Amino acid sequence: MAQLSKQPFNTFLAKLRDPGISLARVGLQRLSDLPLEEAQEFKRVWPTIDVNRRRKIASSLVELAEENFEFDFTATFYVVVTDTDPEVRREGIEGLWESMTYDTADLLIRVLETDPSPEVRAAAASSLGRFTYLAEMGKTDKKTAEKVRETLLSAYHSDSEPVQVKRRALEALGYLCDDDIVDVVAQAYQSEDPKMKASAVFAMGRNCHPRWLDIILSEMRSPNPEMRFEAARAAGELEDERAVPQLEDLISDPDEEVRRAAIASLGEIGGKRAKRALQVCLRSPDASIREAAEEALEEIDFFEEPLRFPLARERRSTPDSP
Repeated sequence: MAQLSKQPFNTFLAKLRDPGISLARVGLQRLSDLPLEEAQEFKRVWPTIDVNRRRKIASSLVELAEENFEFDFTATFYVVVTDTDPEVRREGIEGLWESMTYDTADLLIRVLETDPSPEVRAAAASSLGRFTYLAEMGKTDKKTAEKVRETLLSAYHSDSEPVQVKRRALEALGYLCDDDIVDVVAQAYQSEDPKMKASAVFAMGRNCHPRWLDIILSEMRSPNPEMRFEAARAAGELEDERAVPQLEDLISDPDEEVRRAAIASLGEIGGKRAKRALQVCLRSPDASIREAAEEALEEIDFFEEPLRFPLARERRSTPDSP
């Protein structure tokens, strides 16, 4: 990192543009913690890079940010989100997953309201979910919280938005527990669109209202594997031990994603019965089942440590990467 920081920025940008130089040799870490002057220079040069290379750079930066929390590419991703290519813009939104500032919330709101690509707008709506979580926890200012809430509601209720955007807006709203949002989730569950209905169950898990338990238990028997997956996942969010018997049944579901979701939720719920079911999974001939069970048991052990419990509970409730 020290060596990279000594490289003149204009030299670095020349390498970044050169398609003959591999990105590994360029050293993308140099784009972390950009001071204002360098961020402005990067913004000037970025559009001159070939679009396929921009896509590779953006996805590589997302991977770097996920692998090493010391890197801060926020200023870089602010530029990436303005790209002319929707795939690059979507990667830029993904890269901002850790940023929880007012500026980031405002940027995501603008993208949701104005971006021409439905895929990018959907990504922005999903990413705003962490701000609804912060709002529900009282960890953001009221102005930001209200602006995020109203923007997501507007997207959800819009007649012009495609289902993929409305779904992500609904899921992001799920963290909010006021009566109006509970009603919105209940309304979405009545949709004739199976994907919207699945998103409603996803939102129920985030919402954690006890009224959803019966619906979630029922949907774990759905013939639709996507719905069984969302119901199994939501059951873990509710952390109600009454869901354990049906989650046990889903361990042998024909769909692998459903099986893994059920195992993960047993780890979230915990308790003696869930632990016994997971221990049985350790003897499965399926390596993926054994791996998922090991992770779930580790989570139970973590939350059973009394000294860790207060901190663990808060970490457990943090929102997903949109």
